[in-house]
Amino acid sequence: MESSDQDAARSASAQTPRWGRLWLGRTHRVQFWVLAIAIVVLAAVLGTSIMALGRQADTRRQHQLLAADFNVQVQRTSRIEWEASAEGKVTPALRAEFERVGGKADKLMLAFAEADSSSDGRLRTLNHRYRAATSKVLALIGAGRRAESRRVDANQVHRIFRDLQHRIALSETAERQEAEAALHKSEVGIVASLLGAALVLIAMLWRLATLRDRATRRTHHDLKTQAQHDVLTGLPNRRKLLADLDEALDRAAAGAHCVLILSDLDGFKSYNDTFGHLEGDLLLRRLGSQLARAVAPHGTAYRLGGDEFCALLNVDAAELEPILEACR
Repeated sequence: MESSDQDAARSASAQTPRWGRLWLGRTHRVQFWVLAIAIVVLAAVLGTSIMALGRQADTRRQHQLLAADFNVQVQRTSRIEWEASAEGKVTPALRAEFERVGGKADKLMLAFAEADSSSDGRLRTLNHRYRAATSKVLALIGAGRRAESRRVDANQVHRIFRDLQHRIALSETAERQEAEAALHKSEVGIVASLLGAALVLIAMLWRLATLRDRATRRTHHDLKTQAQHDVLTGLPNRRKLLADLDEALDRAAAGAHCVLILSDLDGFKSYNDTFGHLEGDLLLRRLGSQLARAVAPHGTAYRLGGDEFCALLNVDAAELEPILEACR
């Protein structure tokens, strides 16, 4: 009997799932993959948002550089016009520099307009007007009409220049504010993504710990159940009988009626020798199943080991005989 109990305990231990499979039942695998996919999607969304904010900040900084470079070209145009007025003539070198500076300013304006779809075109219009007015002044100086050139310079060039400088300053301020806002959003996004990832990781670890604890409790319950049941027939074994006898004695002490039936299978060795151990095992399984059904309404059937069986019943003496006949 002791050998049978030890075999049952070893069999129960051998069937214990590994830790890596404790929480990966069918439902748990689905939950795990849903959680993993959610983490990946969250990371992708946050990463894309942060990259977009970073690109926006870089674009705004590029706008600032374009505006600053354009301001330099406007200053150079003003210097050329001032030098021509001071000398009273337009030299070929000044004319060539004016055309070169104007071409670069036009390219900067085009790049600025392409980079910033929100540009209203006001800056480019002012630039064209400023270049036209400056070109007119240079033409008048080259024609020797200095008085008229000073009049155009005072009435048009200086006024347009002030408007142009004001518009450039506004553009630089707006771009700087938007770049700072984009950078701030990017920093907030990074912090939010880290916090979100930490929360998701904590939730995942908590979920896994919960699943593992649940699986551990279930495994302990399964081990206890397997240790108290016969591997071959599935009936409770001798260890379970001893535990149930203690409870039966307590009930008997309180006045309840309990009956213990002990039996074995006659001629089982000859059956084994004649038909083989495999057929003998099948016979024990059939016997155990039928014995359990015979006593089920009144108690529990047990296999003690080998061909030894018993039943623990909660019946009065008057009800016992039919049950004994069914067990036979």
